[in-house]
Amino acid sequence: MKSSLMVIVLGLFVLAGAFAAGTQDSSTEQPIEINYPSHYWGESTHVGFFTPLVAEFEAENPNITVVGSNVPLSVYWDKTFAELMAGTPADIVNPFDTQIGQYVEAGFLEPLTPHLTAAGYGLDSFYPVINAAVRDGEIYAIPYGINTRVYMYNEEMFRSAGLSIPRTVEEFRLAVERLRNTQTQTYGFATMATSAAPDMTYLEIMPTIAGFSRGFVVDGKANANSPETVAALQLLKDLYDGRLIPIGQDFQVYRSMFTEEKVASLTIGAFMRNVASNANPAIRDKIAVAPLPFPSGNTISVNNYLAVPKDAQNKEAAVKFLLKVLEDKWQGTITQFTGAIPARPGTVSSEFLAQNPWFQGVLDATPSAFPYAPDGVGKHAPEVIQIIVRHYEAMLFNNVSAQATGDNMQKELEEFLSRNL
Repeated sequence: MKSSLMVIVLGLFVLAGAFAAGTQDSSTEQPIEINYPSHYWGESTHVGFFTPLVAEFEAENPNITVVGSNVPLSVYWDKTFAELMAGTPADIVNPFDTQIGQYVEAGFLEPLTPHLTAAGYGLDSFYPVINAAVRDGEIYAIPYGINTRVYMYNEEMFRSAGLSIPRTVEEFRLAVERLRNTQTQTYGFATMATSAAPDMTYLEIMPTIAGFSRGFVVDGKANANSPETVAALQLLKDLYDGRLIPIGQDFQVYRSMFTEEKVASLTIGAFMRNVASNANPAIRDKIAVAPLPFPSGNTISVNNYLAVPKDAQNKEAAVKFLLKVLEDKWQGTITQFTGAIPARPGTVSSEFLAQNPWFQGVLDATPSAFPYAPDGVGKHAPEVIQIIVRHYEAMLFNNVSAQATGDNMQKELEEFLSRNL
């Protein structure tokens, strides 16, 4: 009897110990540090978003610490690529449009599909720009911020000139011509019309190209001399030849001119409203947005992604952090702090839109936005962009016709893509 009682007591102790082990406080688990270096930690808007997010995440996961460190953008890409190649990457990386295809193609990233599926997220949970991070049905990154390009304009400058907001190419041309004033050096529109870094020139002209065409490259195939692409090139050439846009000025200069009310409109992201308003508070209530006044109905977006390298030391914890970013509360906060569209439709708060009614135009344009990087070229995006920009600059500076530019670009792109894809 005594021995039977002893067995029962010992069994109860074992069960109690097993129960305690299964429900122990997570703070007793092995400490983990998520290594997350990024240029975002040096930018106040992103710090404003990540600081409270990290605080809540760490409170929910007492054994996990997020170690953020600032790496300037000027060195971030080279540093990240070198670490990925060496197999010693950070736990979280920030590819943009021109890196995401390269990282996926090289096999640098951990598939997120099982984790997203378990959390209830499928491809249709995201804006279409996520497709840049998808290969063979696997999702390798989530969008962090979607910077959709819209037509941003100064309402007062248009009103003073007796102009309505252009909805067609013809109305756009009329507005640009009427707003050009050689005495005051005022322009109706601005885009890149100088020799500059290829990636920046490509980015600046792509909203106009997308407004007519699906791009210079579609699904890895050249599309540079399609009638739609040539029509877009013709418009850009006409603006240059007619001196209807600032000549010889890079994007920083003509964005400042917009702030100073010397340029009436840009194809730009929502961030420009805050940039302009901070530098010149008087312009804030004059700035509005509309769809691009071009025929395709499409636009581009500049997108940044969050991904976990396959060689990361703390993949499980890093994925958990990415899932935290996707929660409704934090998706809405992305727009509040950065002005970007979050990854998931329907998460921008009604309160934010009520306070910023102009932002609805950005939101409406986002479903028709596609990533600005050349489509389907993967790691060869930099070389493709160089080809495109070299011919674009020849069109402007060497007076090559738009059709010849499209044909020359098409030939070189076809040759390059046939060798490399």
